[in-house]
Amino acid sequence: MVQRWLWMIWTMLIVAPTVAEDGPPLALTFTPVVIEAFVSEGCRHSPPVIEVLNHVAARARSEDAPVYVLSYHVEYWNHLGWEDSFAREAHDQRQKAVADILRQPALRTPLVVINGNTLVSRSGLPQIMHLINNALGVEPVAGIAVTDLDHDQETVQVAMVMRGVTTDSRVHVALVERALASQVTGGDNKGQRLVHQGTVRDLVLVPAPEPTDDNDDPALRMTTRLDFPQDADPAHLQVVAFLQDPVSLRIFAAHGRDLTPPQAPETESPP
Repeated sequence: MVQRWLWMIWTMLIVAPTVAEDGPPLALTFTPVVIEAFVSEGCRHSPPVIEVLNHVAARARSEDAPVYVLSYHVEYWNHLGWEDSFAREAHDQRQKAVADILRQPALRTPLVVINGNTLVSRSGLPQIMHLINNALGVEPVAGIAVTDLDHDQETVQVAMVMRGVTTDSRVHVALVERALASQVTGGDNKGQRLVHQGTVRDLVLVPAPEPTDDNDDPALRMTTRLDFPQDADPAHLQVVAFLQDPVSLRIFAAHGRDLTPPQAPETESPP
């Protein structure tokens, strides 16, 4: 019943007229879902969580649903005998900031948070579709859209537009890569082949601009840059921008856009 209800909501979002002819959606008709997961290839509890989130990410892409999985690989378990090649110290700092506000007693993996303030335990993972469904149903208060992307071998240029933004909001922009794989040869997960569909490769924090007094065009525009991962396939990269309250950590708007548009399947010419 939960999965059927979730399907109904996602289908409604797909067919609803929320996409303007000249750009990505900004209509405040639903609240997107951002799932932040702090994981490590050196943690024996992480692979089952990664597998569940891979399923969520794949389903969201196949149904064009506003659900984004951001997996932050942390460094603090690298001493266990397997060094996570996707880990970054900045991800440790991100988790510490989240854990402090959510009053988590210590850094641990896996840690899964939905829209900034709903913790999901390992035992609660079977209910994650229900939690996503609840988050999608929250009345929206703001909107954000990635309007333009450009990149070279070193950087990704991102342009965004926002509405309904308060002056104390924080704009986070993540570069997410899918279809990453590792063959683990040491540590707790030795012998496993791990596949990741939502790995964060870069994350920047951009203070939201001051609200405009222009009644004819109240939208706020801003740009930022991200580091392009070495040897990454642009077809596997997505930029996800989200608005977050720095006090409660509530995420109240998000939008993702592929770095390169998906190619249409080839069709045979008629004889």
